[in-house]
Amino acid sequence: MGGPVILGGDDLTSHGSFDTGADANVDGWLYLQRAIQNVSPQVTRANDGHIAALGSSDSSDGSGGDAGAAIHHAAQKAGLTVDYYNGATAINDFFAALANGSSNPRIIWIAGDDATNDLGDTGCSGSGSEGEALTLNASKIDSFVNGGGGLISHGTCFDWLASLLPGSTVVHGGSSDDLYFTPEGSSAFPGVTQDDINAGPWHSYFEGNIGGLQVLVRASSVKDTAGNDAAVVIGGAGVSLTRQQADVSIAKTATPTPATVGGTMSYILTASNAGPGAASNVVTSDALPAGVEFVSASASQGGCSGTTTVTCSFGSIANGANATATITVRPRQAGSVTNTASVSSEEPDPNLSNNQASVSTIVGEGRIAAQCSKRLKFTWRLHHGPRSTVVRVVVFVNGKKAKTRRGRNIKKISIKALANQVGRVKIVSYHSNGARIVSTRSYRGCSKTKPKQRGVRGDRS
Repeated sequence: MGGPVILGGDDLTSHGSFDTGADANVDGWLYLQRAIQNVSPQVTRANDGHIAALGSSDSSDGSGGDAGAAIHHAAQKAGLTVDYYNGATAINDFFAALANGSSNPRIIWIAGDDATNDLGDTGCSGSGSEGEALTLNASKIDSFVNGGGGLISHGTCFDWLASLLPGSTVVHGGSSDDLYFTPEGSSAFPGVTQDDINAGPWHSYFEGNIGGLQVLVRASSVKDTAGNDAAVVIGGAGVSLTRQQADVSIAKTATPTPATVGGTMSYILTASNAGPGAASNVVTSDALPAGVEFVSASASQGGCSGTTTVTCSFGSIANGANATATITVRPRQAGSVTNTASVSSEEPDPNLSNNQASVSTIVGEGRIAAQCSKRLKFTWRLHHGPRSTVVRVVVFVNGKKAKTRRGRNIKKISIKALANQVGRVKIVSYHSNGARIVSTRSYRGCSKTKPKQRGVRGDRS
């Protein structure tokens, strides 16, 4: 969810031109070209590769001050074509075509209102104005961006944004040569330089609730009502206009570790939300690895389904909260088992690097059975998995080494008990995959007590 967005209180369509001798855009038009080049590759919505220019008509005039010419030359250098929708009727027709799928632009560009051939030709608001047409179709702009489409806009004509975010305000009044990138701005659009954004003056800034947008550029010489450097450009590489971002992450642990073949082992998945907004429809997905058998799954909220890929749906997780899922499995073969799970939500996520987690667990070869004879000769049968064999066995009786055996595939080992018929036997088996299993038993006479397996120590696989 979410697309690349740059909304600026700039006047850079007016303060730019095209140098025919150098065959290059300069000043504000170079900014627009680089903005398009940064936004375009981050669009995920299905499209036919063109820009829908709203509020201006086509012009190839390179002398400057013409919004239609600015997008003409900027798009040409960025390798994209442009369809123009000038006037309220044309803008309404465009959004109808967008809704029915007959128009599929890569980027919507809104001309702004401080150049010629722009939104100011008919006004930002009022009956029959281009600004009113944008406001009436604001929800379609929102849906376009939420679906992964790109959006670029300039100037002071943002009534359409205020209709989506009633808590947002566009304040008129600006400066020049005082703009700087925030860390979010530098990260989202690294191809746009500080010289680009200062190519001309700016005339408005944003305050209040800006929804799921980030502040990309601030002004050092103008303060907002909260005392912060004014937010002149807002947006992001993958954002929503109305939905706040939600940084969901996942952590994964396993218990017990080590585990044993035939026993049970649980994976605990913790999905967390670092905000700033609530995360809705939070889902974890866990494709269980080969060698384990599904037993059960449960969630602290919502529920889980599936047996080979286990999906747990938590619903909504508030900012700062988390939810957990427990998936219980039964290992069927020995060795190292790695399990990976992922998490997602419907909100734009500013950090995808923490949306996946893995855990590796050693699984021991299995249970060791003990037999006893009347002559107090004990035999241990050493079971192993399909990928590992027992290559060395050391036997301790009452803490002293009593026997060592080496081989490629040792399946059993025998030891005579001490004459006093009371003692403790420890069997340490070393496996070809690097596992080490320790089993012990105490005996008195011809005890039938099974040895207690204490697990695997070490992993050299």
